[in-house]
Amino acid sequence: MSKKLKPYVCGALIVLIALIISCIVYLTVNAISFAVYSGRCKEAGLIPRLDVTTEGGAEILSKEDYVGCTVTLGGSDITEASAGIRGRGNTTWEFFPKKPYRIKFDEKTSLFGESKNKSWVLLALYNDFSLSKDRLAFTLADAIGTEGFVPSYNYVELYLNGDYKGLYLLTDQVDENKGRTEVKDDDFLESGAAEVPFLVELDAYAPDEGVEDVDWFSVGGRAYTVKYPEADERYSDAQMQYIKEYIEKVEICANAHDLDALCELVDIESFIDYYIISEVMGQPEINWKSVYMHKAVGERMKMGPLWDFDWAAMGPEMDSYKGDTRGLRSVGNWFELMLSGSPEFCDMVNERFTEIEPKLKSAIQNADGELEALVPYFKKNHLKWHWYRPFTNPERRFNELTEWLGERIQWLGDYFGEISSEK
Repeated sequence: MSKKLKPYVCGALIVLIALIISCIVYLTVNAISFAVYSGRCKEAGLIPRLDVTTEGGAEILSKEDYVGCTVTLGGSDITEASAGIRGRGNTTWEFFPKKPYRIKFDEKTSLFGESKNKSWVLLALYNDFSLSKDRLAFTLADAIGTEGFVPSYNYVELYLNGDYKGLYLLTDQVDENKGRTEVKDDDFLESGAAEVPFLVELDAYAPDEGVEDVDWFSVGGRAYTVKYPEADERYSDAQMQYIKEYIEKVEICANAHDLDALCELVDIESFIDYYIISEVMGQPEINWKSVYMHKAVGERMKMGPLWDFDWAAMGPEMDSYKGDTRGLRSVGNWFELMLSGSPEFCDMVNERFTEIEPKLKSAIQNADGELEALVPYFKKNHLKWHWYRPFTNPERRFNELTEWLGERIQWLGDYFGEISSEK
């Protein structure tokens, strides 16, 4: 080696050694911190441990095929209950290391006192550093006493084959079932009657996952998946057409800003509540996916249940605290069309928002009050999955979220008041 190169090589080696030492120190500190927060969580005992043990320790690699397993929920009577587990979701399942799951018990099971059902969901919350958006959305819907079913929202610490997988939100599967979205009517399904109960999702992924006019249909350039009745219980072609035409009629009413005609088809109270909670949460997906609606025989269609808020508020990652609290998230959909063209609808939204605003603020304050107890669980999860992001603090993200929601509520109240008085 030449004398001219030697100083540069030595300098590079020194930098490399310094980087290696820094990484070792950083990882050691993280490991110690993880152990500390694990101890604090165990001592607090606030959030139960959910153990899932797969047969033969099998990995969960599919969204379609269940892997046999046993489930144990700490602090409950559920001990080694037989079930199956598979993946679920779209972006989170495909692209992120922390995976969401669906558990299907062999027998109907009650979790946290909720109605007994076989299927339950574990939301990974990976893309939400506050770990709280879905839980807060469901909490707000509960707080205002919205019409219809609100999914349950209980944190659990998931251990898969003994390995800690992080903090999850254990909630209901969005389906037609007792204690959930109840619209089933066997008499109508079996008789082949034209009217049929249904559960439908506005779902941009539908064309990639099913057959048009069998699993999904298109109205107004948007795709709608028929979640119930499912394909293996499939109704007649006439019943499928009934569902599609019903959604088409709602689309026509919204485009015409015809509130009276809309009220003939839709339960307007559920319609307004769904819209308000979505706007409060800053839900961008209200325009293309995860928007559910359901109808029982002889009744008007209701909106809901609410679902999927990890991209809401300030965006999926909240890497910088710059989310604008102003502006509507609904663009060109039924809600925005009615708000822009029906003075009577504006009045109804403003009146409802004024009524529930104190409840929304109170629910957010209550969530703030829970933070201190949740911090060890948040940080333990963060050290598991986001250890490479030393400046991303889940506690700060939570505070930013609730602050954002407070400002958002204030802006919406002013906005709804203004457009109501103008129209």
